[in-house]
Amino acid sequence: MAKARALTLILPFPPSMNSYWRHVGEKVLISEKGRAYRKAVIDCIWQVVGAKQFGDARVAVTLQLIPPDRRKRDIDNFNKALFDALSHAGIWNDDEQIDDLHVIKQPANKTAAMVRVVITDLAQIAV
Repeated sequence: MAKARALTLILPFPPSMNSYWRHVGEKVLISEKGRAYRKAVIDCIWQVVGAKQFGDARVAVTLQLIPPDRRKRDIDNFNKALFDALSHAGIWNDDEQIDDLHVIKQPANKTAAMVRVVITDLAQIAV
């Protein structure tokens, strides 16, 4: 059995989809907050691993969300901003490559807010 190729990233806590998009006339654009988040993720990734880690491989992703405060948050409201940032950083070709997704929301921690991302190449996992 081949060892699974996996990558673990610790990234800033993503913005909610409620603040990620902005409507400007008939156009829908990524907000300033969304662009800042994408840049922060790219900066983190390029310092650690660079791009094209998974190319066009089918992947499994586990997210551990640690929010900055105790506001109510839908668990599925953060994936899009994060996955778009990872795609833009070149970790994979496109987030449609995700075939297996697990999201865990942890208790809030103001000083340690983050998202832990574990990406595993599914071709490397024995069934």
